[in-house]
Amino acid sequence: MYKKLGLLVLVTAAVAIGYFKLHHASAPNAPIEEVRDTLVVGTNVGYAPFIFTDETGAIVGFDADVAAALAKKLHKKLVIKDMAFDALLLALMHGSIDVIIGGISLTKTRQKTGLMTSYYGDKVDRVACFYRDDRPLTGLTLTEMGERGLHVCTQAGSIFEEILAQHPGIIIKTLPDISDICMEVAHNGSDMGMLDVDSVNSIVKTQKTLRMHEVGVPADQIIDGFGIGITPTKPALREAIVQAIDTLKADGTIANLATHWFTKGH
Repeated sequence: MYKKLGLLVLVTAAVAIGYFKLHHASAPNAPIEEVRDTLVVGTNVGYAPFIFTDETGAIVGFDADVAAALAKKLHKKLVIKDMAFDALLLALMHGSIDVIIGGISLTKTRQKTGLMTSYYGDKVDRVACFYRDDRPLTGLTLTEMGERGLHVCTQAGSIFEEILAQHPGIIIKTLPDISDICMEVAHNGSDMGMLDVDSVNSIVKTQKTLRMHEVGVPADQIIDGFGIGITPTKPALREAIVQAIDTLKADGTIANLATHWFTKGH
């Protein structure tokens, strides 16, 4: 989800916190004790296929599985907290959650905060627009959308809101999650919706009345894959999380989860 992480002024102080190596309390040959502590992961559910709820109400998706794999690697119990996206950053800064995840695009600005580390995806220079199949909107550029004065909806606080705001004439409407955006477009509340390519591919596979096309983004907003935010208030845990993510990337776990969620029609 290409979501926006603001409040960079607050982040400046946080990134100055030093990192310390992870210490193990048990003696080298002592038996491994049952781990009772938790890994608290904050997210904003409702962004398929990254993080959403299934028909039973369970939280599922690519990032749910990544979070579970990360907790297992750290020998911790996973606790997922569904929160408003605007609250995630503050909770991360205060240390009340350990990690934030959920389709968060890794822009250059976000990398500079020091809170984000890459875990999946390559450089992305395109986003996806979707619209009803009875609307003659195929192939429009961002400039052409502005010239027509189109109403375009997207997720509140997302990178797409920033992209759309750079193009005068586009009338932007923000909504909290994908289901709201789909309903808005399907019922002609807005001319178009804009999200990431993976999510829109998932949408048009299930919403047969919708169509999509990809749109190039400005050079200064090219996305370097997806990132996980890690609290700066627990240096030892932060180092352990970074190491665990590197392991999950190296052993193919994250790549296998991506194949499952992004290429098999989920």
